[in-house]
Amino acid sequence: MLTTLLSSKSNLKILKLFSLVPGKALTRKIIKEFTRLPNVSLDIALDKLVKEGIIEQEKKLLRLNLSNKKTIIPNQKEPLSK
Repeated sequence: MLTTLLSSKSNLKILKLFSLVPGKALTRKIIKEFTRLPNVSLDIALDKLVKEGIIEQEKKLLRLNLSNKKTIIPNQKEPLSK
């Protein structure tokens, strides 16, 4: 399933943005501005990432789920949270 998530350019753009600011919560509007994804593609990608537990959604804020074992920041061998 992780391979499927990483094969999508939309997912990669979103994950790249979150990897730049791993602990920061972002709104959908900010994600859309930085990734320049169309609405439908953005919604589909965010939905998949939230369902997989890679991104957490708290009301209108989205953040990288640092407690998920699938979430590893580049150049790091272990998840941030243990």
